[in-house]
Amino acid sequence: MTFRNTAPWALLAGAVVTGGCVSAQSSPGQIVVPEGGNLQRALDQAVPGDTVILTAGATYKGNFILRKKSGEGTVVITTSANLPGDAERIDPSRHRSLLARIVTPNAEAALRTENGAHSYTIRGIEFTADPKVYVFDMVKLGPLQPNNDEELGYNFELDHVYVHGSEDQGGKRGIMMHASSVVIKNSHISGFFARGQETAAIGCWSGRGPYYIWNNFLEASGIHILFGGQAPRIQGLTPENIEVFGNHFSRPVEWRGVMAVKNFFEVKHGRNVKVRYNVFERNWASAQDGFGILFTVRTCEGGNYPWAVVENIDFSYNVVRDSEGGGVNILGQDYFRAPCAATGTGTVTTSGKEALGTGTKFTEELKATDRLQIGNVFRIVAEVIDDQRLTLTQAFPEDVLEGAAFKHYPALLGQARDITVRNNLFEGIHDAKGAGGRLFQVTQGPKNVVFEHNTGFAGNTLISADGAPTTGLVFRYNVVTHGRFGILGTGVGTGQGTIGRYFPDGVFEGNVIHGTPASLVRLYPQSNFFPGTTEEVGFVDIAARNYQLSSSSPFHGKAANGRDPGADIVSLTKIFDLVTRGISVQNLSNPTQ
Repeated sequence: MTFRNTAPWALLAGAVVTGGCVSAQSSPGQIVVPEGGNLQRALDQAVPGDTVILTAGATYKGNFILRKKSGEGTVVITTSANLPGDAERIDPSRHRSLLARIVTPNAEAALRTENGAHSYTIRGIEFTADPKVYVFDMVKLGPLQPNNDEELGYNFELDHVYVHGSEDQGGKRGIMMHASSVVIKNSHISGFFARGQETAAIGCWSGRGPYYIWNNFLEASGIHILFGGQAPRIQGLTPENIEVFGNHFSRPVEWRGVMAVKNFFEVKHGRNVKVRYNVFERNWASAQDGFGILFTVRTCEGGNYPWAVVENIDFSYNVVRDSEGGGVNILGQDYFRAPCAATGTGTVTTSGKEALGTGTKFTEELKATDRLQIGNVFRIVAEVIDDQRLTLTQAFPEDVLEGAAFKHYPALLGQARDITVRNNLFEGIHDAKGAGGRLFQVTQGPKNVVFEHNTGFAGNTLISADGAPTTGLVFRYNVVTHGRFGILGTGVGTGQGTIGRYFPDGVFEGNVIHGTPASLVRLYPQSNFFPGTTEEVGFVDIAARNYQLSSSSPFHGKAANGRDPGADIVSLTKIFDLVTRGISVQNLSNPTQ
């Protein structure tokens, strides 16, 4: 499916819709809607190829619908004013007067699509709600739970739009993307906050993609961008081919301790995801433990979807600042959690590793590697012999002598794999009230995870590990603080103890791990460097946040091909400047490292 990027238009005088009537002076292909005009009728009358022009500064109140239309071409909905160029993000403090306003008077979306609608471009529109109104989805592309691909719709572009919740009530979600081929660019999405509910600037769990999210300012108390988190009704659906480039993720410090804060960016279900050239600022432990970036596959949320994956992820050339709980959290497979449990038929007794059933349907309901729960104790099924007999890999602590009700969980499904975290800067990952401060966390057996050429500062733990071992981990050419615990996994010691248990085939080489206590250096692979203090690393200017290695650094040129270990700070400095000023990085020359 081809997405059509529409070039800017010269907006001429056109047809005027007032009360649904079109002026005789209309120009072909244009419908102008003055303030007080019937916007919904104009949208209904527009045919592919038409441009619907709203008056800059005018307000159109209601809940508007984009209809499914036949024919080739795109319907454009735009303001009458000239907008900034394609390389510049909209800034409400400077550009608001250029925008037409669509305001919802209630909790329903200001703009939504009819099932199967497609091929709309929206430019220069502000979307918001009346005061005292809490909106669940301000802009809704596709239905909340599509039943098939025909309902999804496709080919939507939102360019230079300003989407925000009401000032006093906030809102749950700025844009819901249950469609295929969606571009959101040069826009400002903010003010989506709540004290007791997860909010998002952009969310998608039942759309296919591709998705291009470029050069936006994004603000939400919960999660700025979330993929996955609820079971799609469309079997096998996976959001994929996602690009998140050049966006500024932030939230006000005034929300600290007040709003339900979770993280910046999370993929619970997605494939082929590129996250590059972004700036992430201000995240703290609140409704979650404070990690900023999460690649955490979830097969059991809002229903069971065992095909979920987090796969082929590229997180590169990003700046992550002041995310106190942690930098990147990677979960290989989902936990056994209550929503996935099913109540078994009949009752069971146990004797050692054997379980006997009365009125049970073991062959229908269970298989090897599934989990059986009696009371609060879990055991793994080794073999299902027949409807009334099975064996376990491990006996219960005490034999169950009287018939007991039981629950069963499917074996862990879904998988996180092929995740690359390269050339990023992580700073301000600090210990918070005795917890958090973990630079990276890798748990439950993800496959083929690469951390390479990152520069990171964490106050507590370098890598935290738990659960099933990870295969194919590469940790190479990073410049990172050791923290209090370094590389530490549950139940084992720092360094080689954790590496042997949780990363048995891992590659750890060429890293500059500064602040490592002298007594612990022997616990790590000796193909790394262990300066005792940060000052010994040889950064150009720590006080000015210039973490490039100086030419006099003892580690200058110590990575492969004579390059420096750590991130490409020169490129990241340019990226930070452009992104925080709202200038597109799309034309930035490719960094070399």
